[in-house]
Amino acid sequence: MSREQVLAEKLALQKALLCLEELHGRPAEKHDRDVVRPLYERYRLIKRLVVKSGSPKLRDSIGELTPILEHETMTFTASDRPAISERDDELEPCGPAAGGATERLQLDDNLHNLPVSELRDQLSRAKDEKRRLRGVLLVFEENFRSSVGRKVQKDDRGEMDDTYAEYKQVKAKVKLLEVLVAKHRSRSFTM
Repeated sequence: MSREQVLAEKLALQKALLCLEELHGRPAEKHDRDVVRPLYERYRLIKRLVVKSGSPKLRDSIGELTPILEHETMTFTASDRPAISERDDELEPCGPAAGGATERLQLDDNLHNLPVSELRDQLSRAKDEKRRLRGVLLVFEENFRSSVGRKVQKDDRGEMDDTYAEYKQVKAKVKLLEVLVAKHRSRSFTM
C-alpha cells in the first residue's frame, strides 16, 4: 500500500473506533474486548506502518525503547527526543515552542530525591490541583454541551486549551508521585 492509502486506512479505522466507543463505550467485558480486538490490533498495525513509511529520520527516531536501569542515573534533555505534534503520524523537532521540557525533566529528577514525607505532601497538593482543574474543565464541557448540544472537541477548546494542557501535566505528575511513593513503600517492606 502507498503511504496515502495507509494514512487513509488509519483515518478510517480511527473514526470507526471513535464512533464505536462513543456509541458503546470502551469494551469492559472480556467477550466484548474479544469481539473488537482485531479492529484495535489492525489500527495499531496501521499506525506502525505510518511510522515506517515516513522519512528515514522519523523511522530512526522511533524504535524500541531502551530499558532504564534503576541503579543508574540518566540525564535527559529536550534534544534527546522529538516532540510529537497533535497528529500522531508526524514529528517535529523540539524548539522554543517546547520550552520548559528540560525544566520539567529536571523537576521530575528532583522529585526522585525527595524524602517520602515530602513526596506524600507533593502528591496531596498535586491531587488537589488535579481535582480543581478537572472541576473547571467539567464546568466548561457541561456549559459547552448545553449551549452547542454536543461534546467538546479539540478544535472547540479555544481559551481552555492551556487548562487542558495544565491538567494533563498535573495528571502526569500525580502518576509519577504515586509511583515514587509506592517505590518507597515497597523498599521499606523489603528492608
